[in-house]
Amino acid sequence: MRVQEMLAVAGALAVLGTCACSEEPKPTASAPGMPAATAPSPAAAAKDVWVSETTGREYRVRQGPGHFYAEWSNMSGAFLAHGAYIRSECKRQGNKWVGESRSHLPCVEGNLPPGQYSNWCDVVTKIKFDEVTPTRISGSGEGLKRFDCQKCQVLETNWKPFVWIPKR
Repeated sequence: MRVQEMLAVAGALAVLGTCACSEEPKPTASAPGMPAATAPSPAAAAKDVWVSETTGREYRVRQGPGHFYAEWSNMSGAFLAHGAYIRSECKRQGNKWVGESRSHLPCVEGNLPPGQYSNWCDVVTKIKFDEVTPTRISGSGEGLKRFDCQKCQVLETNWKPFVWIPKR
């Protein structure tokens, strides 16, 4: 995967991606905001694992008083061995959940062979969940449009929608 594919994962959570975050992740950089939605339902988070219709990735979701957490749960063993993660933590704002996704993912510049990376980067992007029901979680995440792989610096972002459904 290329840098936009690897690191956009953090934005979409989906792309995000997004996450049982009981551990406090490392800080980094971020950007803007977006739409309105349905009132979140505590019953939705009762189903632990959700599948992104956008990426096919699985996310472990949990909800606490005033907080919503998600974490990419079906990451490859090679990524896990390198300490990769995508974790999202949101707070309730009106009828939405708004917060950040923190990720540690590989970055590729040029034409490296599969499995080789130019760098590993810590990135923080914005995420919001507009709808949380027992059968659907939807929202949008900040995706990386342009990224400096050597400096691990976000140069340009855009918002990407996502939909998750319960894993069967």
